[in-house]
Amino acid sequence: MKAARARVLIGGLAVLAAAATAPAQDHIENARTEHRQASGSLDRDIQSVAARDAVTWIGYRLPAVPNGRISCNAPVQLEPAKEMIALIRVASRRVDRIRTFSPSCAIDAGETPMVWLDGVTPDQSATWLASIVAAAAGASDRNPPLMTPAMSALESTPGQVALRALIGFAKDNARPAVRSRAIASLAFRAEADATAAIQNAIQNDPDTEVKKTAVGALARMPKDEGVPLLIQVARTNRNVDVRKQAMFWLGESKDPRAVSFFEEILQK
Repeated sequence: MKAARARVLIGGLAVLAAAATAPAQDHIENARTEHRQASGSLDRDIQSVAARDAVTWIGYRLPAVPNGRISCNAPVQLEPAKEMIALIRVASRRVDRIRTFSPSCAIDAGETPMVWLDGVTPDQSATWLASIVAAAAGASDRNPPLMTPAMSALESTPGQVALRALIGFAKDNARPAVRSRAIASLAFRAEADATAAIQNAIQNDPDTEVKKTAVGALARMPKDEGVPLLIQVARTNRNVDVRKQAMFWLGESKDPRAVSFFEEILQK
């Protein structure tokens, strides 16, 4: 009984394949949950729940990119979470909140109805999250309320759909803040295309602050990849501010290759 209730509670917004396991669900309390199979379109499932015109949380569980962003205050996690629970709140027939947690987080639903979706895939979730980011980016609000949580969830979602969406936002979005946020997210992806998009921003983005964000993204990559790229930027980039930013992160790295680079510069 307890396991069944926990499973429903986590349904609030956990992205996992059909094998949603009991341990994560054991941390959700005070939820009145309805369990249903995902239809294949997350947007359709969410709109179906929103059409009830009642405050409801929707949940599913997924694998997660282990970037350290999915966590909770307790218990302390020594390693990044490899799964995530996404919780989506609908009210007045629209989505008004998106939250993501580690499956180990203790969650109190406050007696709010919850719909738990089994079988949501990372690509389905990424497609829906990207649509939320795109809509928020096109809004007139300077800081659309769903932008940051949707981008954070997209950042932690594995797979090619999430990667392509982040690269698209990094290259093509009209708002520098959106490009910067997407570029920062790409630092946690191991794919070569992510690195190429970061380098493209450093070379070609028209906004210096976006370029500097991209340099910071290189600094968050594994040192064997990031440090050589930072040295290249510090040597060759035409933008003085960008070169300074690369040198700053090289200094922070305390990497022997960075030390050798600085010694070379000082000897000239």
